[in-house]
Amino acid sequence: MDRFRATAAAHPGRPALRGPSGPLGYAELDRLTDATARRLPRPPAGGSGRVALLCGHDTGAVLGVWSALKAGAAYVPLDPRLDDARLAAILSDAGAHAVLCDAGLADRAAALAPALPVLSLPAVGEDARTAPRSAREATDGPAAPGSSSPVADDMAYVLYTSGTTGAPKGVVQTHGNVLRHALTYATRLCLGPGDRVPLLARYSFDAGVMDLFGALLTGACLEVVDPTTHSPASLRTALADAGATVVHCTPTVFRHLTGPTRDGDVRGRGTGGTALEAVRVVVLGGEEATGADAASFRSVFPSPCVLVNGLGPTECTLALQHLVRPGDALRASLPVGLPVEGVDALLTDGSGRPTEVFGELVLRGTAVARGYWQDPGRTAAAFTADTDGTPLYRTGDLARRLPDGSLVFCGRRDQRVKIRGQWADPAEVEKLLRVHPTVGQAAVVTDRQPSHGPRMVAYVTSPTFLPPDEDELLGYLGRQLPDHAVPARVVVLDSLPVGLTGKLDRSRLPAPPEAGPGPEAPRTGTEEEVARIWCEVLGLQAVGLREHFVGTGGDSMHLMEMLARIEDELGADVMVGDFLASPTVESLARLVEDDLGTR
Repeated sequence: MDRFRATAAAHPGRPALRGPSGPLGYAELDRLTDATARRLPRPPAGGSGRVALLCGHDTGAVLGVWSALKAGAAYVPLDPRLDDARLAAILSDAGAHAVLCDAGLADRAAALAPALPVLSLPAVGEDARTAPRSAREATDGPAAPGSSSPVADDMAYVLYTSGTTGAPKGVVQTHGNVLRHALTYATRLCLGPGDRVPLLARYSFDAGVMDLFGALLTGACLEVVDPTTHSPASLRTALADAGATVVHCTPTVFRHLTGPTRDGDVRGRGTGGTALEAVRVVVLGGEEATGADAASFRSVFPSPCVLVNGLGPTECTLALQHLVRPGDALRASLPVGLPVEGVDALLTDGSGRPTEVFGELVLRGTAVARGYWQDPGRTAAAFTADTDGTPLYRTGDLARRLPDGSLVFCGRRDQRVKIRGQWADPAEVEKLLRVHPTVGQAAVVTDRQPSHGPRMVAYVTSPTFLPPDEDELLGYLGRQLPDHAVPARVVVLDSLPVGLTGKLDRSRLPAPPEAGPGPEAPRTGTEEEVARIWCEVLGLQAVGLREHFVGTGGDSMHLMEMLARIEDELGADVMVGDFLASPTVESLARLVEDDLGTR
């Protein structure tokens, strides 16, 4: 609080916040949040209390954060896009003592928290002291902002995240760590009064924490922009109109930003594009970034601009960063870099012993969160301490150390899957798909239907207007991976689904079409004979003319048996490599006929 008040006092007339609802200067933002904090009820005796915030992606979310903190409470952000059952569960778990919300969400807030006081935030330009009050206002006396400044170890927020496991957990972070992460972020990016920082991430995600506090503690202007409401061209226009100097987003949003317009243009300057000449740094985080992202960077952003990739889980907002170099465009994955100041990055094996080259990423330092709210079991599993008492956080991320010491993200510890008794890594398959020239984005998931056991399914998009070919991609993977690690299907989508965080939402990927007879049955005598042998080897009733060998359950043992029977029964000697180039009944029949025709 002291840092924010000092910044507001130093820059009272400078723009602090702009959003769809209008602009606020630093002096006005300070005054409005002071007045709103006074309206909040006092926290329960003996604690700081928690204020739930129900706000859309606009200036109200920022007002709510600072108002709750000034009232001496931790804030619990709620995303109104979530369903009521999820929001009610978070409210119950967090034990909030009040709800602060956008005026338009007051009725919903009252229904979600019938036993709590609900207060509406003032609109931009409105005096908080005379703002319309909700039907259920506090009656036990307001808090007095500034009467007792928080100390470093006081709780600042409880941020609920489902992580990769799907189970929500509330990450507890302190005032001291919020300040530490914000100032580290601001120092590394040289944030200051001349900057305009788009708030692309919602306030309920840790990426939003970095921008919200990093901008408003340094005199920069925070520009609230919703990327989900824009096409690639209009998002570039929105950022240009905002005068953005620093753009921080997930790789998924970045790919949307650099994606083609309707006429196919992806350039930041020229027909169909908008110049982003003011942008001096782009920061990626939240999910894996690729060499293709580095290659597309210059198509939109000016030459002086730099690209930074990084890693920072909700449990340690800013942990590693990497300044992307031209040669990184040739990598499958961009490095996430070296630890930032105050954070150590360790690698450990499956037993928790230190390793040097590859292992689970463990973050060490006082900047890690204090654990999960009211969840001692998961806290004990993820948060431990070094021998000297320094906090440790097991991220669950796998990483590889490069010769220069920087780290490369290698997937999640818990995403590997056993297929036919052997381990396979979906992240490895994703990397191979992303470097294929016909693939734009790729996601590989595990499908566990009882009818066929565990299998991997790949989902891909095209970087152009021509869709990738499933058979070609499966053949490409089959030449580089063991047969058990080749996905059963490759499903081509127009785009991959994006969740509320701006990251890929794997839960919304459509179910793959089940294997079975294709649209065309065998047509010639050779195709009928090949299909018969194929089905007998794999135990199938029928096979489609263009179904992929792996997709129908084939592996290397089945392959050798099938080609041996082709030679014994049809007299054709088919080479393994020739078949794997396009492993379908149609292609195999053609190879048989070609071999017999040359004799």
